[in-house]
Amino acid sequence: MKSNRNSVFNIAVVSLKNIAHIHHVIPIAYELAREKNVNVDIFTDTTESMRIIEQIGKHYASRCDTVQLFPGRLHQLNNWIARSPARAKHVLYNNRGTFKQYDCIISPDLYTNTLFHEVDRNKTKFVFAFHGAGEGHYAYKKEITEYDLLLLSSTAQKQRFVEKFDLPSEKLAVCGYVKFDLVPYSVTGKPFDNNRKTVLYTPHFRTGATSWYDWGLDILKYFYRSEHFNLIFAPHILLGKKKRLRKSIPPTFFSSKNILIDFGSIKSIDMSHCLAADIYLGDISSQLYEFIYTPRPCVFLNNKQIAWKHHPDYRHWLAGDVLTCIDQLENTLIQAGKRHQSHYKKQQDSMFSEKFEYRDTCSGRRAADAVIDFLSHNA
Repeated sequence: MKSNRNSVFNIAVVSLKNIAHIHHVIPIAYELAREKNVNVDIFTDTTESMRIIEQIGKHYASRCDTVQLFPGRLHQLNNWIARSPARAKHVLYNNRGTFKQYDCIISPDLYTNTLFHEVDRNKTKFVFAFHGAGEGHYAYKKEITEYDLLLLSSTAQKQRFVEKFDLPSEKLAVCGYVKFDLVPYSVTGKPFDNNRKTVLYTPHFRTGATSWYDWGLDILKYFYRSEHFNLIFAPHILLGKKKRLRKSIPPTFFSSKNILIDFGSIKSIDMSHCLAADIYLGDISSQLYEFIYTPRPCVFLNNKQIAWKHHPDYRHWLAGDVLTCIDQLENTLIQAGKRHQSHYKKQQDSMFSEKFEYRDTCSGRRAADAVIDFLSHNA
């Protein structure tokens, strides 16, 4: 097929619903905007997201227009009454006419499939930019294959899509992990004024798999009484929003000098907590892969007694010891440093290189090049 590399492309980058997705896609927008023949508009839905996107934009010489979208008036009223955020599909449907002008729509979540029947799919191509490094079923949903181009972190991820769905290679582009482009701008420094080791606990939001509802309060109680460790408690942002969780935590934990509780600040999504901690404590969260950006001790919580060793969704548990009993927590944390050096450091190095295929060229640039190349051959 003839290449149209010099054509002018109008591209929409959409990040709605969850501020944790922003860092996975916005660098692509600014890298695309560096091209003379590419016009990029960023769309989001909250003032908080607008603020974060504009802050990220300060690190780039290129410029994008950022637009805040809203749902229809009836949905706005319902959201106000229920004190709930707007649903992405309502926001997109109310603004569906806006997106007909674009040659490409890029998003880190499946909500843009709302627009599949609202635009000309022969003219407008849809690109999926994953919002995490997870191995669970969500990352390999069949609905993802309905997008025209998938931006992947590694050849291993590409191979899994090929094996599972028999996708053509031109639909799969290996770009690395876009969020890592922003690590140099993350907030660093010690969150505690003592010499204790700091543990980061990041329970997942999914009710049937998270460690929170079985062991969460016991874990907080342990650290509240601990003379050995500090704790950064930063649950997945969707779990942190739950009123049930917030109300269940005793007030004394919030004032503890060795516990930091973060239900969803910028530090919980820009890797600041990952960079500040000494030990990772988690369950099924893919944040483990962000933590081993710098290899360090990891401990995993198998509160559901899962037979995980040959299950591809739990491959990340090979990076550290796996607990099946909460009574094992203290001894495992104390031994974590030694166990890391003797058992897991080489494994983490191998997992990281396989997962991300890290290169000198930043991932946002690689993704931008992949998008432009795809559009040039499919416009």
